[in-house]
Amino acid sequence: MITFKQISLKDLLGNNSLISPTKEMIESFSSEIEKFLHKALMRDDEEFQKNEINKFLGRVYGYDCNTKGRIDSAIYVDGKAQVLIEVKALKNKAEFPTKSTLISKALCEAILYFFRETKKERNNSIKHIILCNPYEFYIFDAKKFDELFSEDKKLKEFYTNCDDKKGTNKSTEKFFEDTKDYLEREFEGKLSYTHFHLSDDLSIEELSL
Repeated sequence: MITFKQISLKDLLGNNSLISPTKEMIESFSSEIEKFLHKALMRDDEEFQKNEINKFLGRVYGYDCNTKGRIDSAIYVDGKAQVLIEVKALKNKAEFPTKSTLISKALCEAILYFFRETKKERNNSIKHIILCNPYEFYIFDAKKFDELFSEDKKLKEFYTNCDDKKGTNKSTEKFFEDTKDYLEREFEGKLSYTHFHLSDDLSIEELSL
């Protein structure tokens, strides 16, 4: 079975242009989080919450966020998708990672979309993969995704059966089912990630990161 290793957000970021935010920046960010959570929870459907997440990322960080084919959202840099985002509505707990395991439909969807982007679209610019709802964010380094999944024979078989229409059952649901079962039973490897909650009571250190 696949195993997971949680690392801190600081470790995930490494030395990638870390800045020391001012008091004013932190206060502004805290206010934006509060406004975002209030707005995102006004409706419980996925499309609404996804759009509010995109607006929040654009407003706070200046990110260019939009859909990418069937991918819920992506962060674009110079017209190229660099971050793939799989969004689940807060109420959709059945398809989202839990405290006990990250193996979920959301993770399987992210693997499929990563394959499509790197193998079919030949996009070699992916930096991160995010699974999220308005409160929780799981972030993965795309290099780790590539190392673990891209050349795995079983996953490649599931992918070609689905997207290259070589399987008897060519549906994406079959890919998700096979991938989830494989990760739970046979797959060997460790995937690192970072995880955090957005809330209106984050510490100064958490807000800074």
